[in-house]
Amino acid sequence: MFQLNSIADRDQYYKLGVYCLTAFSLSAGLSIALSKIFLGMLLLIWIVRKFLIKGSKAYLFEAPLLNSQIYLITPMILWLVVALIATCAGIDFYSSIEELIKSSLHFLFPLLVLSVLNCSKNDAEATQLVVSLINCLALSMGIAAIHSFISSSLGFSIQPKIPGPVTESGQLTMIIPLVLGLCLSSSFQTDLKEKLFFGISLLLIALGSWPSSLGLDTHLGLVVTSIGLALMVVPTILDKYGSRRWPAILLVILLGSLIVNLKRGPWLGVFSAIFVYGLLSSKKLALSAVVVAATIFITFEPVRERAFDMVDHFNIGGGRGEIWALGMELVQRYPLGVGLDNASVIRKMNDQLPELHRHMHNNLLNIAVETGWLGLTIFCLWIFRLVYSCITRREAASDNDPVNILLLSTGCAVIAWQVAGLVEYNFGDGEVMLIAFCLTGFIIALVGIADRQQDRLQ
Repeated sequence: MFQLNSIADRDQYYKLGVYCLTAFSLSAGLSIALSKIFLGMLLLIWIVRKFLIKGSKAYLFEAPLLNSQIYLITPMILWLVVALIATCAGIDFYSSIEELIKSSLHFLFPLLVLSVLNCSKNDAEATQLVVSLINCLALSMGIAAIHSFISSSLGFSIQPKIPGPVTESGQLTMIIPLVLGLCLSSSFQTDLKEKLFFGISLLLIALGSWPSSLGLDTHLGLVVTSIGLALMVVPTILDKYGSRRWPAILLVILLGSLIVNLKRGPWLGVFSAIFVYGLLSSKKLALSAVVVAATIFITFEPVRERAFDMVDHFNIGGGRGEIWALGMELVQRYPLGVGLDNASVIRKMNDQLPELHRHMHNNLLNIAVETGWLGLTIFCLWIFRLVYSCITRREAASDNDPVNILLLSTGCAVIAWQVAGLVEYNFGDGEVMLIAFCLTGFIIALVGIADRQQDRLQ
C-alpha cells in the first residue's frame, strides 16, 4: 500500500513524477482540464515532498543548479517581479493579481519537470525520458489531428470535442520540430522510396480533408483521408522494424493537421523552425522546406486563399492593424504596463472591436502593453537565452549525440513558438503555454546534461 512518507524516497518520487508527466503528455492535445489535473498532482507531490516530509529538503529541485541553468531560470523570476510591479501600477489590480498567480504556477512547471529529470539514475536515463515524453506529446497531438481530419472531411466537428484549431495549431507549432528531430536522428533513417510514400500520404490526407477541392462529397473525402492514413500505418504494422517509422508517421499526420487548420501564424512558425533546423544541420532540409511549402501553396486552393487574404484581414475594421495601433498607444501611456490580463481595455478604447478581440494578437506587443518596456526586455532576454543555449551547446556535441538532437529540436521549437507569436498571442493561450513551459523544463535539464558531458570530456 502506498504511504505518504514514501515520497521522501528519491526513486519513489521519480516514479510518481514520471507517471504524472507521462499522463500530462498523453492528455495535452486532447483535454486542458485533464492535463492541468496531472500537473496539479505533480505540484502537490513536490510540495508534500519538499515542505511536509522530513529528509527530502537537501535541494529544492533535487540537484544543485549549474550556472548555465541559473542563466535560464533568472529571467523567468525577473519577469514575474516586473509583472508584479505592473500589476500594482496597472488599471485593474484584482484582475491582474489573479492572472499573476496563474502565471507563477505556469513558470513553476519547468522547474517541476527539471526536478523529476534530476532524480533519474543518470543522464542517459534522463535523456531517454525526454524522448519518451516527446513521443507521448506527439501521440496526443496525432489523435487530435485525426479528429481534425475527420471533422474537416465531414464538414462538422465530431464528438467528443477537443481543443479547437487555434489551440491545436499553437501546440503543433512546437511539437512538429520536436518530432522532426526524432525523425532525423541516426536511429531513424528512410530511403527515397519511403519519403515519397509519406509524401503521397500527406497529399491524400490534406486533399481528403477538403473534399470540395476534388469535387467529392464529404463521405468520399473521408475515404481519401482514410486511404492516406492507411498507406502509412498498415505497412508499418506489418513491418517487423516498423517501430522505427512511427516518428515519420506522426510527423506526416501533424503536418497534415497544421495545413488543414488554416492558421497562418503556425504555418510561418513551423516553416521558420524547419528552415533554421536545416541551416544548422542539413542544407538539404532547408531546401526541402522551401520546396514542400511551395508545393503545398500551389496544390491546395484553401491555403492560397488564406495566404492572399492576409493583407485584407490585417486592414479590416477590428483587424490586427487597428489593434496594434491601439496597443502602441497603450504602451506610450503606460510605460510600466497596464497589468496582466488588462490588455482587454482596448475594447473600451474602441467599442467597434469584435467581442473576442481582447488582446494584441502579438506576443511582444501584448507583453509590452501588460508589463511595460522592462517586461518586454526581460521576456526577449529569456527567449534569446533559451535559443542561444540550445544552439551553442549542440555545436559542441557530436551530430549523433541524442542530447545534440534534442537541444537543436527544442531550440527550433522555441523559435517556431515565437515566430507564430508575431501574428497571434500564443503566450496567453493556456494549452499552448503548458507545452511551452514543458519544453523549457526539457531545455534547462538538457543544458545541464550537455555541460556535464563537456566537463567529463575535458
